[in-house]
Amino acid sequence: MAEETKKAARPPLPLGNRTKEEKLAALAKGAEFVEAALERAGEHATPWALADPKARIAFPLRIPGPLASKLEYVYLNLPKRPSKNAIILAALEAWLDTRIAEIGTPTSRELARLKEAEQEGEK
Repeated sequence: MAEETKKAARPPLPLGNRTKEEKLAALAKGAEFVEAALERAGEHATPWALADPKARIAFPLRIPGPLASKLEYVYLNLPKRPSKNAIILAALEAWLDTRIAEIGTPTSRELARLKEAEQEGEK
C-alpha cells in the first residue's frame, strides 16, 4: 500500500514510445510535482535540496588529453587515492557552489526582487 502511494506521488517520466502530446503532459505533471514539493519544503528550499541524494545521473564526460594527464598525475600522487570520479565531483561541486554564490539561489533572487519592488513602492 505504501509503495503504491510513493509511485502515485511521483510524476511519470516523459520517456519511451510516447507521442509529443503525452511527453508534454508528463512534463506538465512533473512541473506541478516540483512546485508542490517546493511549497511543502518551505520558502528557503532550492531545487537541489529537493533532489533525491541516492539518485545517480550518468553523465558522459570527454576529458581532453592534457586535462586527463593532470587528473592522472593528481590521482597517483594523493596519499589516500580517492577515485577519479570523487576528484571530479569535488571540483565540480566547488565550482557550482561558487557560481551559485555569484548568481544567488532562487530564494535569494526572489527576496532581492521583493526588496527592490518594495523600495520602488516607497519612492
